[in-house]
Amino acid sequence: MRKKWLFAALIVLAGTAMVSFIRADDDPITKIATQLDKWLNDYPPEKVYLHLDKPYYAVGEDIWFKAYVTVSNEHRLSALSGILNVELINENDSIKQSIKIPLSGGLGAGDFALADTLQEGNYRIRAFTNWMRNAGEDYFFDKTITIVNAISNKVFVKADYSYSTQNGVQKVRPIINYTDIDGEPYANKEVSYKVETDTRTIVKGKGITDAKGDLAISFDNTMPAVFKSGRLVTIIN
Repeated sequence: MRKKWLFAALIVLAGTAMVSFIRADDDPITKIATQLDKWLNDYPPEKVYLHLDKPYYAVGEDIWFKAYVTVSNEHRLSALSGILNVELINENDSIKQSIKIPLSGGLGAGDFALADTLQEGNYRIRAFTNWMRNAGEDYFFDKTITIVNAISNKVFVKADYSYSTQNGVQKVRPIINYTDIDGEPYANKEVSYKVETDTRTIVKGKGITDAKGDLAISFDNTMPAVFKSGRLVTIIN
């Protein structure tokens, strides 16, 4: 019995000795962490922000914007990319216009000319550099704007969306603002609304605008992988 215990002790000591011969510089995990830190320092992720000249637009107008591309973890202007891709996307996720604007020291500017034949509705402006594709769409600029036909409309609508996730369910909270052509709010007005996809209606209901002409709606998207986009239709009385 004594010999067996002695043999076990020798095995433990031998294993400890073998581990002690691995230097910190040769540890593969340490090497990977060091290389990752170096890569992030040499090629940090970028983030983009567009400053638009107006909150909503009419067909026939121009959307003017100024672009700021920063190093995301340092919040300073980036010199990594020389071109910014900017897209105008309709409610069906179809890219209606796409431009490439030059960047100088992380700054750039451009515009979209809205054709008179453009269909009114909610559009998204998405902006990203080619380098940002490596980090994923979380770093893209993505903003929803409203484009209306000023000749045929007496009600101007602007929609802002916020998203969150709770217990695996996507929470969507649109805030819709209604004004007339002079910017005066449609206060205390009844609004009927529905959220629909190409195949079904997700939610519908009614609400009353507040003193600023805002109507807040909240609904759950229980299948975000299936319903990636949809339409919010409202009727103000």
